Amino acid sequence: MENTMLNGFSQQSLRSQDLLAYYRYICEQPFTIVDVETTGCTADYCRVIEVSVLSASLADGIRSQVTYLINPLVPVPGLITNLTGISQSMVDDAPLPREVWPQCHPLLQTGVLTAHNLPFDYAFLQSEFTHLDIAFSRPPSDRFCTLALARLMLPELR
Repeated sequence: MENTMLNGFSQQSLRSQDLLAYYRYICEQPFTIVDVETTGCTADYCRVIEVSVLSASLADGIRSQVTYLINPLVPVPGLITNLTGISQSMVDDAPLPREVWPQCHPLLQTGVLTAHNLPFDYAFLQSEFTHLDIAFSRPPSDRFCTLALARLMLPELR
């Protein structure tokens, strides 16, 4: 798994003073929280079937949220329906990727991109935008993984 970077350092390699300084800094920034549901585990072979993007800050709370079901143009496996509750019939009439991702792009370009297991979500975001020939990249300093934070704070829960 790719380590999420914090100001050029691996989130797992920061000393406690550096970590504290970073978290103080990040607490003042706007966040763009993203969550995707997919047809499988590998961004190279699977597609997104739902995306939710939430804009928030600690000072102002939630500013906006959008959620889209997406027709992935591939079958939704039964295992995925069991895990997510999203069935093939739910996405059959949903907007196509080319209708959804251009709307999400500007939202995903702002704030600190945040997700629980960000390497997973980020790989799918990049893959979906690549399918549409839309450039998407966020600098490591503008990416934050709450799973990496949880593992740092609660290492016994691995």
